Amino acid sequence: LATAFSTILLGVWDVSKEAMERGELSGMVNLTALTTLIQVSGILFVGLLPRTKEDLATLHGDPMSGSKIGGFIFLLVTFASVIYSVVVGVLNIVKPGWSGES
Repeated sequence: LATAFSTILLGVWDVSKEAMERGELSGMVNLTALTTLIQVSGILFVGLLPRTKEDLATLHGDPMSGSKIGGFIFLLVTFASVIYSVVVGVLNIVKPGWSGES
């Protein structure tokens, strides 16, 4: 997903071919740092996972654990992210420059 975000964020920092040829790499460094942070941000949620089988059973017994709305939102975000990434990847190949970057 970070590559899709990087495509959208190309206009934030100057990462054009001309900037690279001039040796101005700050935009590329900033974009790389941001997308790297996005990629590893999932590590922040590891602490929320149950540690033992008993923790998992307790979590499963919670009345809010079987939320159909929460499950739907989770699956919606997951599948929408995958579809978005595929569409952006295909557009980058089929129609370079579609998002306005140089």
